[in-house]
Order: sequence, then structure tokens, then C-alpha cells
Amino acid sequence: MKTLALVVDERELSTIEAALLLLQEQISALPEDLSEMMSEHGAPLSEAEVGKLVRRIVVSQRRADSSLGADVP
Repeated sequence: MKTLALVVDERELSTIEAALLLLQEQISALPEDLSEMMSEHGAPLSEAEVGKLVRRIVVSQRRADSSLGADVP
């Protein structure tokens, strides 16, 4: 493994530190945000539910295209 060194001045170091602190705050808030979102909107869709939704959208779009006289692939 290769060891690399990064040389930064105090201003750059302060910027990096501030960015890391902001990132840590966002990471800490994720569980609370996720809990709030799930209580408002329910659990996320499963993979099978997403597939069904996509198929419904595609079928609906094809029907709309054909009713407009567009070529359907």
C-alpha cells in the first residue's frame, strides 16, 4: 500500500474540518429524517412493487401514444 501526504494551509484545513462537521450533522439526522418520512408516507416500495409500477407506467404511456396516433415500439 502506498502512503500519500497532502499539504494544506490552515484555511484549507478549516474548510475541510467544517465540511466534515456538516457531513456528520447530516449523517446524524438521517435516522430521524427517515423515521419521519416513513411515518408520513409509509415504508418504501419493494423491488417487486417498483417493477409493477414501472410496467404500469410503460403500458399507460403506450396506450396514450397509440391514442395520439404515435408509433409504438
